[in-house]
Amino acid sequence: MTRVLVNPQIRGQLGNLRDRLEFVDESGDVLGYYTPSQQHSEWECEPLVSDAELLLRAESTEGRELQHILRDLESAR
Repeated sequence: MTRVLVNPQIRGQLGNLRDRLEFVDESGDVLGYYTPSQQHSEWECEPLVSDAELLLRAESTEGRELQHILRDLESAR
């Protein structure tokens, strides 16, 4: 594994390092991701889905019934 020393200026740009980070170049192309080390509890990290999105998903009536999904999976074998 390559190890990178983070200087104080970059460290300041990274924030509290408790949340997952996405690194992009000047064009917006994704270079990679940073995932906090295990020293931070996963409960301290920002959720990947907002509360508003969770409510929308819970109230949604779109989708298929489980019995239909299972039937399709069985027939695909």
